[in-house]
Amino acid sequence: MCVFFENDGFSVRIFAVERFVWDAAVRSVRPRPFGALVFRIGGEGRFFFGDGTRVLSRAGDVIYVPQGLSYEVEHTAGEVLAMHFRESGGGERAENYTPKNSCAVAELFFEAHRLFSAGTLPARMETLSVFYKLLSMLGEGETQEACESTAFLRAFSILAEEYADAGLGIAEICSRAGISESAFRRSFCARYGKPPIRFLTELRLRRAQRLLVSGKESVESIALSCGFRDVKYFYRVFKRYFGTTPSESRSV
Repeated sequence: MCVFFENDGFSVRIFAVERFVWDAAVRSVRPRPFGALVFRIGGEGRFFFGDGTRVLSRAGDVIYVPQGLSYEVEHTAGEVLAMHFRESGGGERAENYTPKNSCAVAELFFEAHRLFSAGTLPARMETLSVFYKLLSMLGEGETQEACESTAFLRAFSILAEEYADAGLGIAEICSRAGISESAFRRSFCARYGKPPIRFLTELRLRRAQRLLVSGKESVESIALSCGFRDVKYFYRVFKRYFGTTPSESRSV
């Protein structure tokens, strides 16, 4: 399959990373002066493009929509993360991908959303880096194996989006997503090689490190904003994970 970003002259300028939730509907979209890379968290969409291409996008898939292409979409109730960008040297046809690891791709989309929402120039540059990581993963090809269940992806999206909430725990995540804790832990460990609670802690730690380096808030304030209720515990796990204390990390 021809992958849209294999052109040597391909480049982008990202101007939006947004999350959309909607009910079942049919929409017509006129040609737009920008391209889109969209990760489907839930639901499915049937796309009918102006050039005759037809695409079915399900939960866990990523769809590329080139600029200047009109389409009609019939979609169920669902949720997506979309990266919008001006492109040069891109493709002319829409393409849908079923990644080998939908959860790893989902993590990158959520990371891009968090970074772009920060609004700073360094964060926007990091967003572009994440975008090219996504292209690298998509370029590895497709798999015919069944992708993760919608319930698992929903649980992962809750974890990735709300990890800074100190009251968020694995039990609540699973309850809201409609998946048993044992099934979620088993699937998560199989895909990531670690339990979800450790992954949750690492997300909080990485966010704390970014805030320590770029911000001027107190260590205590940053710890609390990243989901750590106990500041002493935050110091211990931060030192264990990064090899430096939060204060030392700030001065690096």
